[in-house]
Amino acid sequence: MEVLGRKRSGRRGAGRRLGGLGAVAVLTANLLAVAVGGAPAHADGVVCPDIEWTLVGGRPPNWRGHVYTLYTVTPAFNVSDARTVINTLDTPVSATFTSQQSLTYTLQVSAGFGGSFLGFLNANVSTTIVRSRTTSIGVSATATVPARGRVDGQYGVEAYNISYEAHQYRSIGSRPPAAGARKCIDEGVRSGTTNAPTYVEGWRLTAG
Repeated sequence: MEVLGRKRSGRRGAGRRLGGLGAVAVLTANLLAVAVGGAPAHADGVVCPDIEWTLVGGRPPNWRGHVYTLYTVTPAFNVSDARTVINTLDTPVSATFTSQQSLTYTLQVSAGFGGSFLGFLNANVSTTIVRSRTTSIGVSATATVPARGRVDGQYGVEAYNISYEAHQYRSIGSRPPAAGARKCIDEGVRSGTTNAPTYVEGWRLTAG
């Protein structure tokens, strides 16, 4: 009887040891998954949207994409140079404004990716929006300054101040996921703002 008792105890001990090893194996697998690219992907992931995907590295490869939503779009003018002509005479005078300072304006993306976001803005705001624009030097404009008046001149590029949301998705695999495939990971929504320069450049003259 004592021998049988020892055998049963041994089986229970072995079972506990196997259970402990199984837990360690699962924990190790999860840690490895996190190390190579976040939480492990599941077969029942969310539906992948039809968007532009960017390879962000990892082993296996990780792809990331965004669904953008516009909130506000406000026209703006990015000034790189400014001049003022004040006419103290009793007769009108002609004044020439010439740009002498150059600045570079770049599309800054606080949420999402530059390439896909630029395409979204071109399709939904204006095709004049560019990734970067450097203003020119030596561009002139002429205006008539009225008697006892003034004309203010600003040189720069037209732009848009934009607020938006970027809904981020990730996929793991050797190639970007097909639209509609249920294999993506929803990484949440982030809000962003940007000043988007355009290629429309020149002087703005106003009477003071």
